[in-house]
Amino acid sequence: MPRSLYLPVHLHAKLVLPGAPATNPPALDGGVFNAPVGDALAHGVHLHWALPDALTRGHIDGNALQFPALPDRWLVIRFATVSTSPPAPGTAPARRSCKAFVLDAKVPGTLQPIGAHSFAPERESRWLTALGLLPEGKAIGEGSVSAQKHLEAAYYATSKGRFGCHDDLADLGAIDWTLLHLSYLVIGHYTAPSEDPLTRAASDTARNEWLERMRLHVDLSERFLRRQPPLSTTVLAAQRPLHHSNVSIPDFQGFPTSIDDGYFADAVGGISQGPRMTNVIARLEANEESTRFWRQQVSLQVSESTSAIPMQSEDTDAVPSRLVCHGSVVDVGSGGAYWTSSNTVGQSVSIVESVNAAIDNALLNIGGAEVLSLLREGLDGDVTSPAGRQALGHLLHASSFDGAPDTISPAEYDHSLVIRDPNGAAAPPLPQLPPQTPVRIVDRRTIPDAKLPLGVLAADIAALVASLGNSVRVEIESRLRSHPRWYRASSPIVQLSGQGRGFRHGHDGRMRLDGRLLCRAGGQAVSSVALEVPDIPSSRSRIIGQSLVDLGLELSVEPAFVRELIYEHVLLDPTNAPQAAAMWMLGAVDQSQYAANKAHEAFRRATEGWWAAADPTLTTSPPAAAAFNGTLPAPIAVTPWSDPWLPLFADIEYKFTSHCANSNNVELGPVDTQLVGTSSGPSITLQAREVLSSALSTSLASAIDRLSKELTTTPAQLQKLGELARSFANLDLLTIGFGDLDPTLRQQNHAYRGGELCINKLRLVDAFGVVRTLVQPGSPHKCTLPPRLTHWARVQARMSQADAPMTSTPAPDADPVRSPVAGYLVYDAVEHAIEFFNRNGEPLGQLRHDRITSQAKWEGAPGRSNVTAIDQPILATIDQALRAGPDPGSLSTETALMAALSVFSTARQSMAPRQASDDHLAMLCGRPIVVLRTRFDFQLANTGASDQPAAGNPTASPGNIRIRLGSLDQANDGVLGFFLKDPTAGWRLHVVPYYANQTWKDPYQVVHPLICKDTTFDLSPNHPREVILLLDGISAFHVQTGLLPRKRIDTTELVPARVMSKLLPTLRVGPLLLSESMPRIATAKFNDRRWSFVELTERNETKDTFRITPLEAFAPSLSELPDAPLRMADGWLRLDGE
Repeated sequence: MPRSLYLPVHLHAKLVLPGAPATNPPALDGGVFNAPVGDALAHGVHLHWALPDALTRGHIDGNALQFPALPDRWLVIRFATVSTSPPAPGTAPARRSCKAFVLDAKVPGTLQPIGAHSFAPERESRWLTALGLLPEGKAIGEGSVSAQKHLEAAYYATSKGRFGCHDDLADLGAIDWTLLHLSYLVIGHYTAPSEDPLTRAASDTARNEWLERMRLHVDLSERFLRRQPPLSTTVLAAQRPLHHSNVSIPDFQGFPTSIDDGYFADAVGGISQGPRMTNVIARLEANEESTRFWRQQVSLQVSESTSAIPMQSEDTDAVPSRLVCHGSVVDVGSGGAYWTSSNTVGQSVSIVESVNAAIDNALLNIGGAEVLSLLREGLDGDVTSPAGRQALGHLLHASSFDGAPDTISPAEYDHSLVIRDPNGAAAPPLPQLPPQTPVRIVDRRTIPDAKLPLGVLAADIAALVASLGNSVRVEIESRLRSHPRWYRASSPIVQLSGQGRGFRHGHDGRMRLDGRLLCRAGGQAVSSVALEVPDIPSSRSRIIGQSLVDLGLELSVEPAFVRELIYEHVLLDPTNAPQAAAMWMLGAVDQSQYAANKAHEAFRRATEGWWAAADPTLTTSPPAAAAFNGTLPAPIAVTPWSDPWLPLFADIEYKFTSHCANSNNVELGPVDTQLVGTSSGPSITLQAREVLSSALSTSLASAIDRLSKELTTTPAQLQKLGELARSFANLDLLTIGFGDLDPTLRQQNHAYRGGELCINKLRLVDAFGVVRTLVQPGSPHKCTLPPRLTHWARVQARMSQADAPMTSTPAPDADPVRSPVAGYLVYDAVEHAIEFFNRNGEPLGQLRHDRITSQAKWEGAPGRSNVTAIDQPILATIDQALRAGPDPGSLSTETALMAALSVFSTARQSMAPRQASDDHLAMLCGRPIVVLRTRFDFQLANTGASDQPAAGNPTASPGNIRIRLGSLDQANDGVLGFFLKDPTAGWRLHVVPYYANQTWKDPYQVVHPLICKDTTFDLSPNHPREVILLLDGISAFHVQTGLLPRKRIDTTELVPARVMSKLLPTLRVGPLLLSESMPRIATAKFNDRRWSFVELTERNETKDTFRITPLEAFAPSLSELPDAPLRMADGWLRLDGE
């Protein structure tokens, strides 16, 4: 037999007593607030079960959305009793009866007795899914998946007959409903195995992968993986259902005094693994009442002793290949023990203008203000430390946007030539690429070659591979090129606290720390419970499910998993305490009422105590769980009944008044944008029906969890962050969106959404159609929304070819062959100079401050071919900008070069050094400044099909937006500044205001016109601007607009570490004493490098003359004396390649 996977569902019951006010659920179709009213809920019990997330998630399959099939055969089993009081001493144990119905979810209708409904074979043509009946579970076409479709499965009025039913209790006859104690168990499975997702999986590996993908946890422990020996010697006996009527005692005086062992084994279909009934002796009285009592006792003993014999049992050695859903609700009724625990709804409604406000409010409510302050201010309060990151605000800001990929057709690929050490296996043949295709070179050998170029054209690959010889293994790796995503602001939300978040709002695995839903496999369900009463022993202390319930013939022939789940249910139902206590009393040494009361209390304590497992913060099982034999289900599988309040959707009326006509009303703050100089525009009043969501809680928990992995924290801080993430995941916080606001603004040609949002009316509707009004007309809730764009938009930071001419036409994109790196700058605060290097690390010369003339002066690299003018366009632009003299409009003598040196020095003292990626030679140069040519482009897109970005510009343009480069509060940001061309002032050096204010602390001090104390600039749609970025070594930089999520650009692939090792510095030294015959200077030793001492011998207007003396690679001993008089000299230490 296949093994089952028991997947829990959350079952709720709505009790409608005779004479109670009628509940008329609003219909899903029709208008908002004035929607037509559906049929009133009839008297009786209305059951509705929430489907687990694993069976409601769809995935893309070609041009369709594929949904898993849902179970279509549902057994609904009712347990009814009038009294749950402890039994009187001497009371004969009586098993509880149950009534079973069947529901055909593919043919919605009323409950039918088992066997009264046939499941036709042709029903397999369409699957039952969360969206209804679909051919093979596929939703195809626009509009096939809508909000109403999702609501239909969760709303009782539309899902009744499929995922819900009505029990009118008519078969119970004339009974006082206020005295009833009802419990329900629903079991769902597939009539067609081809629809079962576990059966469809081809192998155990595929089934395990499905369980992992659906985030389901099942413990297939060793004891269940061992194959058990067969329990029956004959096929006929193995198929015989186990029922107490199979072993009966005739009601006459000639009752046998014993039951033969072989007869017993044949009757029950196997060999008992429990205590054998080889000597059942009955001393019967002559009267009928005593005969009945003993027959009942013997029948119970037979049922208990054979509890280990699974008739029609499952294969307990296999990975589950059949999916079975189950859920229970216990003690339903106005006299139930949990009636007073009905949820009372708090009036907590607020409009959340940003996700930051939502996180602040929620953190304060759960005691997380300390952690919030810790994350926002930096873990050690020092921005110079890598731990001083303030990423949380930006992460939360980014979570308030929707993203969509850019669709490029045909697909584009990036290619890499990977060089590895030989492993003995033949390398695959290299693919043929177009000759002009740029290919990046990736050296993954044990000892990489720093001399390799960063890239090569496909036409030159063969020559490069030939030059490497046979000692390497080369292959080409291709990956799909990812393009920048489009972003659009999410709709603002209404935050509802304390409204009763249920598991039908998603995340039904939140009762485990790993976020997975606990399931069990066949054979793992609870089979017994031990009742321990202090100081009163009982030989019948272990109670099994078979002794508490009478299945009847209909359920006895159901599959084994049905019986296993029924027996588990009765062991977990507190209303079965009288039956359990009566069984316990059969073996108790004390037959007093006190003992019966204690046994009754012990059963209720065990069945109710394990519900504490619903708290995910518990690291161990509740003490009550130890009483059960078997694996307890997920807490959602058994629901203690209370009058349900399950808010599902909201009807809302709101008014929006725009205060943002254009970009003049937008100001970029540290994280977000804000309104300035507001001007009121026309108002828009809308009505909408919105589905309640718990996504905010789960997404914030996920963001904090990711953040805790990135930050350097102490164990105590890490524990606090973990507790915070778990608190968010379980927070009773629901939200609804204003989904119609942005489309309406776009239709009315609004480029911005910023202004006052006011809720006029708001009501919640729960899963059973109960309506509760939260915002009455005349008492509105208001909020001011920050500026946001109404259209899809993005800001692209493109690396441009550094050697392209500086013209008004944007330079082409860079690639592995045509680098965006223009070169490197090394500043010398002592000599008041900036040295220029080309991208190959070769020195070009330096720009020095002449103290006599107060002008910048160019000096070629000493001892090398003199460079009188830089021909690289980017470096030439920087050189020209730094040559500017003092400001003619002031008395200051500060030149542009001196101003740049001052601010670079201040920035270096504040920025965190990146020792991990800096090369030793680069460190010797004082952390070179990487010069990158970049292009920033602000792009807009229309809204097309499925609300995705489409080509074309929107009709409403937002005008200029403000861009900020760099982030002072991010330790991994390396922006020292950037050059940007001003339309009137030419190229200017933009620096972080903090660095500038630390450099020129006197507010009245004149700052050179080259310096701009601002790292923001304007960007117009489809008008790209070129920026010359100055980065602190190999580092990342951030791009922020406030109107879009902040993005981080990594330059590691553009500037590999081996590039920095090519720098050949020239260091001024002297005066010092040198020996003519053996010049020696203590220098650092580098492999494949040599030092020389360069002296200026003659200065000439056209070409200077230098004397170059090679140096020894070691320093002389302290005791060694020179062989000739020393001479005084000064010059430069120059490092050359071999």
